[in-house]
Amino acid sequence: MKNLAAITFYLFLLLSVLSSCSKKSEPIDNPPYDNFEKNIGGALDDVANSIIIKDKELYIIGTTKSFGETNGDHYLIKTNLTGNVLFEKTFGGAAEEEGIDILATNDGNLILIGTTQSSGAGQKDIHIIKVDLNGTLIWQNTVGGGLDDIPQDIIEMSNGEFCITGSTESFGGGLRDVYMVWLDQSGNLIRQATHGESDIDGGTELVELTNQEIMVYGFTRNYGAVDRDLYLLKTNSVGDSLWSQRYGGNGYEESQAFEKTSTGGFILCGHSSSIDPNHHLYGVKVDSNGVILWENHYGGSAHDGGEAML
Repeated sequence: MKNLAAITFYLFLLLSVLSSCSKKSEPIDNPPYDNFEKNIGGALDDVANSIIIKDKELYIIGTTKSFGETNGDHYLIKTNLTGNVLFEKTFGGAAEEEGIDILATNDGNLILIGTTQSSGAGQKDIHIIKVDLNGTLIWQNTVGGGLDDIPQDIIEMSNGEFCITGSTESFGGGLRDVYMVWLDQSGNLIRQATHGESDIDGGTELVELTNQEIMVYGFTRNYGAVDRDLYLLKTNSVGDSLWSQRYGGNGYEESQAFEKTSTGGFILCGHSSSIDPNHHLYGVKVDSNGVILWENHYGGSAHDGGEAML
């Protein structure tokens, strides 16, 4: 996402996406809103990274340098469906924080994830914050080691645990590894797992399957990849690998989003420079075992790429 001096919401697009089938948002039947465009932010850089609908209100997480500490704080905004701001909250310390993702929990609250350099064990640690729907802090925790550890996605599992995926430079055997972290309902670390080889790997999104098995979508520059490729990893309930597969050509592929199909397979989307160095939208459909059913590149002569899916 581009750094902007203010957060701009194009809700005629966002609400149509969120009210369809987002795994983290509630559907809205006959939503009571009109198309509109709003700028929210201050005099410095304020960036939105994730948005959900909960109880017919919008919750946005991102990063602000206009409010809180100027090095950057987590930025939580609540609006109604016509874009009127109900509150703005910041979370963080004196050093840099970045807000990355938001989840509505089954107990009616919110989990925010991002990075912090104000607390924790290393350079960038995973920062997990639980708040109520008024933005009041319930608990917070940090997870990570001495180097950069960055989250990308969080889900609440059927057994009540939270699972996070992202990347770690602190643990594992490579330059950067897929990082999986499980927390209990109080934010305490239950276990963690890493996956990867000597070069870079990372997780972008994850979904729960049956028996608390997990499918992680991400990227790899290992396992025979010429450059960075899309990566699909299936694990059991404690994070042991059941199988993994990579997808892409000789160029650079960037993982963005994936969705489970009605037949149990997955559609992956992202960017690819394997056909055009300016990048094409790259889509791959696989079955439940990761076998390719089809793959296609889409776009023209300029830069194209896939960012999200319905």
